[in-house]
Amino acid sequence: MKRHPFNMVEVLLALGVVAIGVVSVLALFPVGLSSSRDAMAESYAATSAEHLLHSLRWTLHQDWDGWVISNPNWNARPDASMLGLDTSITGAGEFNSAGAIQMQTDKRVYKLVAFADGDDGDDFDGPPTENPDFQCVAAVWGQSIQVSSSTTVDPSIGTRINVEVSWPGELPYTARYKRIYSLEVFHAAN
Repeated sequence: MKRHPFNMVEVLLALGVVAIGVVSVLALFPVGLSSSRDAMAESYAATSAEHLLHSLRWTLHQDWDGWVISNPNWNARPDASMLGLDTSITGAGEFNSAGAIQMQTDKRVYKLVAFADGDDGDDFDGPPTENPDFQCVAAVWGQSIQVSSSTTVDPSIGTRINVEVSWPGELPYTARYKRIYSLEVFHAAN
């Protein structure tokens, strides 16, 4: 039995099918990259909020009266005009092992920046001078803890810390993604 080679039409049809398949797979890459970037930003936002909430919890325990009792703005959510990213703030702040800097621009507004430690992976050597992985603005306010529909916890005993993280910090506030995180804190009896 004699074998016939492929003719030109069969080769072109096969190449067309392969080309359609490759283009279809390549069209999925931008969607996957976008989803990966968004998931990474959500993770950075949650981690930044957790660090800030627990830092504030410690701060509240150090000065409960100054933050909760005598601060007239504690229960007021900061308005959007306060939530711009102040790019003039550099070089100061609190470093932690995740590489986040928490810079206080007001007792209720923070700029949070996260840097990856890309050199050796061993430890955090301080932030690079440019190109952070993540920048956001965090608004902080307190709220009474609701026990039932008619009962709240006295502010001298406990409060709820709310943190709204909005990112990317470089965009105007109305164009950012926003998430709210909360933590209930109770004052230790003296």
